[in-house]
Amino acid sequence: LTELGIPQNIYDLVRSLEFAKSPQTAEGNNVELKICLYSDGRVSPHGIIPLRDRLNEVKKRFMKNKGVSEEKFNQIANSLYDIEKQIFAHCKITPEDITEKKVKPLIEELKNFNIETK
Repeated sequence: LTELGIPQNIYDLVRSLEFAKSPQTAEGNNVELKICLYSDGRVSPHGIIPLRDRLNEVKKRFMKNKGVSEEKFNQIANSLYDIEKQIFAHCKITPEDITEKKVKPLIEELKNFNIETK
């Protein structure tokens, strides 16, 4: 990000993305951070999947690698569901509207997007 000359506020936003901090993010007012964290939570190595599926996919690995209990993991996961509700309370679409199939054309378009640096 630094090499690309990305503004400091974007750099700070990316550095703030942390699954374990989801409860604080859910309680806060930073909408940009909520959207980024939620979006990150919807992407798996296999594409865009429902939040529930992604959380099931990472649960055991996260608990093992971070040394957290299932109770703590569930608390963090529930805060991501809260973030999802907060975001979609202001949208005309639902989480189910965001699928790999629907996003694929946009991803192809973004492959040709030019990032202008300073």
